[in-house]
Amino acid sequence: MEELKNSVRAVCYVSAAVCIIRSLTGGTKLHTVMDMLMKLIMAAVIAAPFVNRGFSSELPDISGYGSDIAYDGEEIYMNAMRMQTAENVREILVEQLSAAGISVSEIEVDVNISPDGCIDIYRVTVTADDPEAAAGLIRESLGEETEVIDGSA
Repeated sequence: MEELKNSVRAVCYVSAAVCIIRSLTGGTKLHTVMDMLMKLIMAAVIAAPFVNRGFSSELPDISGYGSDIAYDGEEIYMNAMRMQTAENVREILVEQLSAAGISVSEIEVDVNISPDGCIDIYRVTVTADDPEAAAGLIRESLGEETEVIDGSA
């Protein structure tokens, strides 16, 4: 696989060089000579993996996977989105509670994201020095229907 990446990288570099040389030599007698030279170099770069050791790229075997691959990708994306949203909300709550003078040792936010993209923050577990004040501030920020659980209990 590394050999494939190196080959692609070499083709990209040679392609960039071809573009630069064509723009520099355009309209001159040197243009046709340099164009032919660049084509030969490009052919050598493309043929090198086949000539040196034979081109053997190992592609992963996906025959064991069903048609669930697309669904797995969506599920992975939604889980990552859920985790990132929970982390963002947690950071904001920590800042708000700290600004209110409430010392927080731990906050866990449970988030649900529906298929249409609606975010529902349905439960927050907080461990703080004043859990009642923390719960009040969290409900004020996220809505009264948010369940706030005292994590120290």
